[in-house]
Parts: sequence; C-alpha cells; structure tokens
Amino acid sequence: MVQTPVPQPQSEHPIREDRLHESDRQTRIPKFLVAFVMFTTGAAGLVFEYVLSTVTTYILGNAIEQFSMTIAVMMLFMGVAGVVQKSIQDQALIAAFAAAECLLALAGGFAPLILEFAFANFTDHFLLVHYTLAAAIGLLIGIEIPLILRINARWTPNLRANIATILTWDYVGAFLGALIWTFVLLRYFPITHISFIVAIFNLAVATIAIVAFATFRLVKHAKLVIALMLATLLLLAVGAVKVRELDLQLEQSLYSAPIAFSATTRYQHIVVTHQTALNDWRLYINGNLQFSSLDEARYHEMLVHPVMGVALQHSRVLILGGGDGLALRRVLEWDGVQKVLLVDIDPDMIKLARENSAISALNKGVFSDVRVLSESAPGISSGGMRPAKPGPRKKLAVPPVPVSIMNIDADIFLRDAEQSSWDVVIVDLPDPSSIELTKLYSLEFYEKIRRVLAPGGTVSVQSTSPYHAKEAFLTILRTVKAARFQILPYRINVPSFGDWGFTLAWVGRPENEIRERFIQSGLAATATFITPEIMRASLAFGRSELDSQFTDVNMMMRPVLLERYLQAAWAVE
Repeated sequence: MVQTPVPQPQSEHPIREDRLHESDRQTRIPKFLVAFVMFTTGAAGLVFEYVLSTVTTYILGNAIEQFSMTIAVMMLFMGVAGVVQKSIQDQALIAAFAAAECLLALAGGFAPLILEFAFANFTDHFLLVHYTLAAAIGLLIGIEIPLILRINARWTPNLRANIATILTWDYVGAFLGALIWTFVLLRYFPITHISFIVAIFNLAVATIAIVAFATFRLVKHAKLVIALMLATLLLLAVGAVKVRELDLQLEQSLYSAPIAFSATTRYQHIVVTHQTALNDWRLYINGNLQFSSLDEARYHEMLVHPVMGVALQHSRVLILGGGDGLALRRVLEWDGVQKVLLVDIDPDMIKLARENSAISALNKGVFSDVRVLSESAPGISSGGMRPAKPGPRKKLAVPPVPVSIMNIDADIFLRDAEQSSWDVVIVDLPDPSSIELTKLYSLEFYEKIRRVLAPGGTVSVQSTSPYHAKEAFLTILRTVKAARFQILPYRINVPSFGDWGFTLAWVGRPENEIRERFIQSGLAATATFITPEIMRASLAFGRSELDSQFTDVNMMMRPVLLERYLQAAWAVE
C-alpha cells in the first residue's frame, strides 16, 4: 500500500534564512523593538484620544458626552482597522506601519488646530469635522496592533507568545500614557502643544521601525516611506514652531473682541478679551462668559449684598467659586466681616485675578494679601485632594487670617468642613454645563451647605437664567428647597447675560422678615447699582414663570439638571 506523504503546513510568513542573523544578540533586537514600539504607540494613542475629547469639551462643553462619543467613534474605527489590514500584503507590512504612524502624527498633531478652525469657519458642520477626524485617528490607532502582530510573527511564530508580547506592552504603554497625560502634560503644556509632543513620538516610532527592520532587508517601498517621513517631519516642525501663533489666530475668530489673555489650566480653558472702544474686559471659561466689566456690578451686587444684609450676622463668610475675586470684593466692603474663606479649585484662576492688571483693578486687589491654604490644610495638595495618611478623617482648620484661599473641590471641602462654621455662604460657581459642575448643584451638595451654616445664617446661589433656562432654574430652586431650606428666588437683568436668577436660602426664620431685610439690602452703602426699588422688583415673576413640568430634584447620581440646562433656550437658538 502506497502511502501519500502528508504535506507539512507552510508558515504564513516564510522566512528566508539569509534575512535573519543567527547570534542571540541580533535575534533579540526585533523582540526589544516590538516591545518598544507597542509601549510607545499604546501611550501615544491614548493621549490622542484624550486630546481630541478635551478640545471638543472646551469648545462644546458637556465633558461626559464629548469624551463618550469621541472615544466611541474612535473605538468603532479601531475595529474597522482590523478589516482594513487584511488587504495589506505581507511584503508591505513594515512600510504600511510606518506610513500609518506618519499619518497618525499629522492627524493627531494638528487635531486641536483643525477643530478650532472648523468651529470658527464651519460651525454648522463642526461635529461632522470632529467625528471624521476621530474616525481617521481611530482607524490609524487601530491598525497598529494587527500590523505589529503580523510583523512579529516572523520572530515569534507561536500565537500565544505573540499576542502576549503585543497586548502586554500596548496596555502598559496606555496606562503610562494616562499617567503622563494627567500629571505632566495637562499640568505643564497647552493642549495644542501636547498634540505635537505626542506626534513626535509617533514619527520617532516610524523612523526606528524603518531603520531597524532595514537591517533585515524587510522594508518594501522604503524610498516612498522615507519621503513621507521627511514630509511629516517638515510639517510637524513648522506646526510646532507656529502653533502658538496659529492657535491665537484661530481662537481669536471665536471671540468678537481681541484676546488679551489665553491659557489652559489643569481644570479649564481661560480667555480674557478686551474691547478697547468701550473698555470692556470679559472673562470666559471653556468658552462660556463669566463676566463683563461693563455690568459685572449688577450680578455681583445681587449675589452678595442681599445675603449679607439678610444674615443675622456676617462675621464669617464662605465663598464657593468666585475665583475672579469680584464677589470677595463686595464681601469685604461690609463692616463686621472678620473672616473670609474663598474655595476655588483652580489656583491659576486665582493667580490670574491677582496678577492681571485689568482683573485685579476690578476686584480692587483683594488677592494681594491673602493666605493660601492649599498646601497647609489637612489632606490637600496643590493639584487637588488626597489623604495625607490613611486614618480617620480630619476637620479642616478655621483659617487664622481675615481672608484665606483654598484650592480644592467645593464638594470635598464641604464634606470635611466644621459644622455650623459659617454665617454666610455664597455659591458663585459656573453654570451646570457639565457633569462635574452639575454635582455642585445637587441635593447632596446643598445638604452639606446646610450642615456648615450657622444658626441665623443665609445662602445665596447663582441659579442661571429663569428665562433662557427656565427648567434648569426651577430645578435648582426645588433642589435647594429639598435640602430643607426656605427659599426666595429673585432675578436681575445683566445685559451681557440677559435675565439672570438667584436663590436666597435660609432656615427657621419668617419669610416676611427675610423679604423686608432683602429689600433694605438695596441701601448697602458701597453699592453702585442696586436700590430698594430694584430689590423689590427683583422678586417679581410672571404668572407661570415659577411653574414647572417637573417635580424631581438634581442628585449626584441622577443629574437631571444637566439635560435641562443643555436643552435650554440658548442652546437651540
């Protein structure tokens, strides 16, 4: 019986013996190279995802939606990349990988500038540009792993070992990339610079791959790839040199007045503009107007003077937010104030309000002589809060000087603050346009304020617009009331904002007494705008203006306020 020889399976990647060196030292080079490449691309890819999501958040707000949708689109096209790589021939794997890294460096490096340009010039189609860019970057990131898997199969034909090497180093790189993004890049570099820094690493990976694999004569289309790499290097060099100039030009197109200051801090993007003809200074955070020097007195006098006048005493004042110092200025105008603590998470906002001549002139230099408690308070570091040591929770010490600043999240500050320690609490926080801000308008947040409020004390809360964001305004009212406060809503027209609302809150005092003292607060000696007549008129609401279609309140784990704010009239006009 004649037996037919069983054909032996052929390797998917036949290796010519003359292409591989026999010494252990040389055969280990590809393994080290693969580990380095995956480590670097894993870190760079994750940072590009964060850059794209963060820039869109600065432009559109709503961090959770922007991060969720941006990363979702990128993940989708990372999956598409698995199908695309099937069409790449084995002989062209290294060239394709290097080309993908060059294209990724260009797309990722210029992404912030592309998005700024799109928002300024194609506002109606901004999301189309954004998601197209996210898809392209996701595709290029997604194609890295399958290409390297196929390349590495030349030296690691065992599938299990191959996958272990590739995925391990890719995920370790992503983890390190997240740490570098959080603790280094965001802290020390603008977003537009971060993208170019990361792009250089992608180009370096492409260069190293071409040079190293050329040793094994495995690079097809080498000349074409090298030309692409040189073009990428030239474009990135020009972009890196011109990025600050380009960024300012593109950002300027988003604002009607010339930009006098622009910076991205660890927590937010801050812009100050100046309209020379009217001498109008405006502060924007993440694109949202915070004040205009022409009418900020209307807003801040209505926020501060009523709550100070209604309180039975106002010797101890807590300001949550208000990093521009304009509310603090009004507080310090009252006799009898013995102690003020301002809690604002961003030390760079305080620095701007202290060192910028225009803003410090508006706040009368209130930050020129204050004690900063960021480093000395228990469990607090300059970048946020961390327990100093494991153990029982400590109470925050009462500041020993008249005015103190604490750079800490307001919610965490209240959690650790002494009970019944403040006569007046002023909540001067940005509108609830993101999930991290919405928690500062939650039932849990207001319950913490109630706990630190002294008997006879009062609270004022900036509560967005009762006209443009009616349901958001009413949700804030219901939420404050649900924290077992008595409330008094009031409003004022601020030309740069429109109709603006506030909430006055207190416990255990007759409303008639509160109303009378509220109206009399218009006589505040240092006020430049309010009068008793204005205060009386501010309590007026139309027949249905305080009627709501909802009955629920905003809670930390059920942030209904965010959707109502984002669906407000100004969001759809």
